[in-house]
Amino acid sequence: KDELQPALTECEIMVDNLIQRLHAAGKISKTYNTENIFRRLYLVEKEFSGAALLFLYETEIGARLAELWCSTKLLDILEQLLGPDIAGHPIFAIRPKLPATSLFNVPWHQDTAYLLPEAENTDQLTCWIPFCDVDLKNGCLQYLKGGHRSREVFKHHIQSKVGDRRSPYIYIEEPTLPSGPVFSCEMTIGSVLIHTQHSPHRSLANLSDKIRWSVDFRYQSPFQPT
Repeated sequence: KDELQPALTECEIMVDNLIQRLHAAGKISKTYNTENIFRRLYLVEKEFSGAALLFLYETEIGARLAELWCSTKLLDILEQLLGPDIAGHPIFAIRPKLPATSLFNVPWHQDTAYLLPEAENTDQLTCWIPFCDVDLKNGCLQYLKGGHRSREVFKHHIQSKVGDRRSPYIYIEEPTLPSGPVFSCEMTIGSVLIHTQHSPHRSLANLSDKIRWSVDFRYQSPFQPT
């Protein structure tokens, strides 16, 4: 838990920078600076819809997050799965999952479907790291058990064409998923979840009153397409 705090503090600084800009532009009436990182952006979003999307789209990785990405603890695990040559994939994500905000409910998908065709079969691993405990109430991830084994890329659709036009997500229609048990991955802070790019997964709605912060970093062989 203590090793994650510098990265979370860096996220807090980025949130503050965005909020100060919104306040200076007259988009929000106050800066909510008495609130902590697990509430502040949510309250801003309630006053100015789209603030959290701005955070997602404008985020740049900082030094503390980069140190977490390069953690020897993570790399020692990944070496067992990828071999000694490991590259960080250019895509990363800092994810504030806001309470009662449907736009942040991520539908069933495979990460590989976001890639160009030449990278679809790259052995790519995602390390998903929450900055708080995660459970069914605040929107843990769910996986289709064994869904990655065939390495099939299932047909995906663009969510913005059928739902919220602001949605950045693609999705698999549930009836087209292979049959199998769904596993809800509840975790305590300090845990790391690792999945392949072919793993069908989604995240549930956040039914708590706090933001569920997480970050995901991706890794692969430097000799395969990104």
